[in-house]
Amino acid sequence: MSFLNGTDPGLRQTRTPTTDNFAAGVDFTAGSTTQLTLSADPGSEDNVEITFDGIQQHRNTYSVSGTTVTFDAAIGAGVSNVEATFTTTIPAAQPADGSVGTAQLADLSVTAAKLAAGAVTSLDTIDAQVFTSSGTWTKPSGLVFAIVFVTGGGGGGGKWPDTSAGAGGGAGGGTAIEVLLASELGATETVTVGAGGAGATSGGSAGSTGGTSSFGALCSATGGEGGGSTGGGSDAQGGVGSGGDINIYGDDGSRLSAQGTPAPVWGGGSFFGGLTGGRIDGSGTAGVGYGAGGTGTSSSNNAGAGAAGVVLVWEFIA
Repeated sequence: MSFLNGTDPGLRQTRTPTTDNFAAGVDFTAGSTTQLTLSADPGSEDNVEITFDGIQQHRNTYSVSGTTVTFDAAIGAGVSNVEATFTTTIPAAQPADGSVGTAQLADLSVTAAKLAAGAVTSLDTIDAQVFTSSGTWTKPSGLVFAIVFVTGGGGGGGKWPDTSAGAGGGAGGGTAIEVLLASELGATETVTVGAGGAGATSGGSAGSTGGTSSFGALCSATGGEGGGSTGGGSDAQGGVGSGGDINIYGDDGSRLSAQGTPAPVWGGGSFFGGLTGGRIDGSGTAGVGYGAGGTGTSSSNNAGAGAAGVVLVWEFIA
């Protein structure tokens, strides 16, 4: 079957008909000419229809190679006109880059079946790097984006001057959470993990503030304050994130007791939890979650140390 017009369902190409006319004495010599040259390559004799003075010729009486039609026998002596109708392929038009916008697309015109394999990027791997100490993050090959969590160190607990009450607990470190495209990240980023604050070891001493954690210059989080040492003060203040899409405060440490009126001496938790309880007549408890504060205590015991912070990087890789 030939396709002289429309769309060839086998090749999925658009075709248009062309007609070449050949006159005896001008384009051929009746009785001796065995070849004619078409104006374009039809690709196959199946795409050509030839008539001698309006009478269609069987395709088994001629062959086509490129633009040349060769007849099995010379064109008859009485033929005055030869007409060849054939098709040529018109390549599908390709829009220029950036020329097709939303307005040119019909609603629901693009379906999954019409998308070439691999045309839409998929996420093949979701990985995570956890930094519990300072180091260097290296961008993995194929990274699409990353979600970074940065938590500062917890504050250490304070120590009361005597055994009558407990000093304040250390506060939790703050947290910054940021979504970063691969293009926003360097080949490497310096990771700093804030240390936990030391718990007080002498009566009437406050705990140390936790260290600041950071991910390059992109986001950071301060550590929680150390717990106070005597009554009448305020809670130790939690650290806070900075530069993230979400910036979170750590929990405050416990309020100081007034002398003779013991109160809880818990350390504040961070985004990762770790709210820590303690007793004024027992040894201080260290923070148990990333960035958690240590508990306060009385003069007969040492206060709990804050827990170190953490930097977590979730990596989404194509």
